[in-house]
This record gives sequence, C-alpha cells and structure tokens, in this order.
Amino acid sequence: MLGLKPTTTTILLVAPSDMRRTMVAQQLEALGYSVIVAADPQTLTDLLTFSQYDLIVMDLSSDRTSASRSLSDQAARLLAQGTPVLMLTLDQQSNSRSWTQETLSYRVGAALRNRNVSDVISERMFRYEGLNVLDPETTLFSRRYFDAIFPTEIERSRRIHQPMTVLLLAVGGTALERPSTWQLVSARILTSLRQTDILVRFSSEKILIVLPFTEAGLGRVVAARLIKTLGLLTEDDPAELQFTIGLASFPRQGTTPNALLSAVQHAQSQAVNPGEIVSSDE
Repeated sequence: MLGLKPTTTTILLVAPSDMRRTMVAQQLEALGYSVIVAADPQTLTDLLTFSQYDLIVMDLSSDRTSASRSLSDQAARLLAQGTPVLMLTLDQQSNSRSWTQETLSYRVGAALRNRNVSDVISERMFRYEGLNVLDPETTLFSRRYFDAIFPTEIERSRRIHQPMTVLLLAVGGTALERPSTWQLVSARILTSLRQTDILVRFSSEKILIVLPFTEAGLGRVVAARLIKTLGLLTEDDPAELQFTIGLASFPRQGTTPNALLSAVQHAQSQAVNPGEIVSSDE
C-alpha cells in the first residue's frame, strides 16, 4: 500500500501479565496505534504524571492478582475524572487469541469515538497528506482511490481464503444541509471502526465500508453497532439524520468487484426504514 505517515493516536496499555501485555500490544500496533506499555499501577501513575494519552487500556483478565484489583480501583478513579479508559476482561469460555482478534479493534474504536471531531479529522489529514486519496468534505477515501484498490482487496481475500464484508451506508435528513454534518458523521464512523477497515465516500449521500477478514454475521453486528452509534448524533431530533445499511459479503454474494458492489447496492436499496439493515441474501 502507499507509504502512510504513522497515526498520532497513542494508547497506554497496562497489563500485569507479561504474556497478555505482549499479545495485546502487538494487536494494537497491528491496528496502527502507537502503544506505550506499563506493567503495574505505579508505572501507570508515573506515566500519567508526564504525558497524556488518547486512551488507557487496562487488561484485567487476571482477576486474582493484587495488581489487577489495584488497576480496577485506579480505573474507577480515572473514569470519574473523565479520562478515557477501556477495561478488558476475558470470558473464561473464550479463547484469548480469538477474543483479541475478533473484539479488541471494535472495543478500542468505540472507546475512542468521543474524541474531539477536529482531532480526528486533523489526524487523518496529517496521515494522508500529499497522497491525494481523501474526499475533502469527509476525509474518507475518495471513490477514485477506492476503485483503484478494491480489486486488490478482493484478490487478497481470494488468495488467503478469508471472507470480507462490505457495508453501504446511506445518509439522509435535514442536517445534511449544514456543512459540518459530514465531518461529524465521518469522524464518528472513523472512531467506531478498525483502522484496517476501508471507509469510502461512495457517492454524495453514501459511505462504503470494507471490513477485511470479516464474515457476514460479524459484519451485521458491526452494522448494528454503527447504526446505534450514529443515532447518538441526533437523539433530540431523529429526523435530522437517518441511516440505512446494505450488506454483502465475499465470496457468498460476489467474487468480483462489480458483483460485490452490485449486491451491496441492491441490498441498500431495499432498506427503506430509518435504522434498517438489509443483507443481499434476504
């Protein structure tokens, strides 16, 4: 891919377990975040004295350790002060590796979504400065850039035998008349999804989201979370912004770029009620 500038989003990860600290840090770095690690509450306190971080991730999966109990108390104090904190606990019935791969990226994105809109937009503009790949109104990828890279994404999924899900989000409502609305919408989406997901200004009122390594069932879960998150933008007057989503997956609904795009566009056209999600196989 293009030589991108590193993200300016910095996460402070605190995990008493050496194994968990290494594993979660690697996953966060793979998602494009800059990660600072700490092993205990005292190190966390020292780091917070000298620096600020976009998010503090506390791994509390080892509930029986005194360090984990101390971290839980510290998390409660930080949350009361308004500090963004994400606490990770491990379901005993879940495999730790699959838990990290399937869930961590979405939980981190959700925890970051309340960052200042201008910070989100500025970070993205900095990262892709000079590459001419962004839509100027939303800072999402442009349709022209997407058309150039989408065949490669399809071929990658085919080669490594992994699914891919595509969401087509239609945006409507009176609030679109305000110039700042698209930035609010795009910033909320950018901070709700993984950095590995591809977000595109597909048309004047539609956003296309490519979810690599994501089967249709999980893609629908992501779509539902996205509808709920975007709905928070207009709680007082839902008519101001309305959203519908169409969903299609590779290879089930299409094995070529044109076939997959046709499938997701057809699905979205069937979603007529605000908040509705329609899969192409329905």
